[in-house]
Amino acid sequence: MNPTLNQTQSLPAGTSANDVLAMFQQQYGAVQYSSQQMSRYPYYSYTAYPAAGASSLGFFGQNMAQGTPQLCNLEQIGTIGNYSFLLQSIAFDIFLYIPTVANNQPTIYTTDALAPYADIVHGLTQGGYFNFTVGNTLWDQIPLPFMYSPPAEGRSVVALSQGAFAWSQAGTSPFAVTGSQDSLCYADLERRALRRRNFSNPIFIAPQQTFNAQLNYDFGAIPIISTSVITGTAILYVGCILDGWKFTPVS
Repeated sequence: MNPTLNQTQSLPAGTSANDVLAMFQQQYGAVQYSSQQMSRYPYYSYTAYPAAGASSLGFFGQNMAQGTPQLCNLEQIGTIGNYSFLLQSIAFDIFLYIPTVANNQPTIYTTDALAPYADIVHGLTQGGYFNFTVGNTLWDQIPLPFMYSPPAEGRSVVALSQGAFAWSQAGTSPFAVTGSQDSLCYADLERRALRRRNFSNPIFIAPQQTFNAQLNYDFGAIPIISTSVITGTAILYVGCILDGWKFTPVS
């Protein structure tokens, strides 16, 4: 190979700096940060709610490589990383994580101490406020976040033609009714899209810009009411979902 074939003392007439940059981008994978593509993207973070309650809980304190199950989809802790993000709405969620252990069938019970509905109706969702801070600036505060800003997503519903009764589902036999009692206790968060916290003026988060998402109960920690929601051990998680547009550089 002749090493002088690619050598030149001058560029072709009409060549611009952008043409040269595009050539380097194609050859070496360089990035032009002035060219961006955007896509709808939700960032989420879940944290375990302690049985004794907590006066303050933080979100987005870990990245996607930490924890089982995956509780956060940030690449870096407390920042969007090398991307830009236009935050359009905030939502909150709760879920029960059932570890893979023997005899851990999910069960719907009839007493407050044994049913997760008690915490939705009477517990941690009924209080608190949420602060969202970018850098050192408080940009938004949401009172009663689980009541007024739940996620806009569907939920599973069990319809029984024999009337209302409690039931348990065997882990090896999906949807098999293995027992019954005289009443069914059930509760859920409101799931309408308009119940989200939607911003008329979206919040822009720059690359490597730090932010903080905090749930606070200033009047005191709220303990978990339901002490045994499955036959086994469950973990109650509360989550924060940041929904908006993610901007990524185009190579």
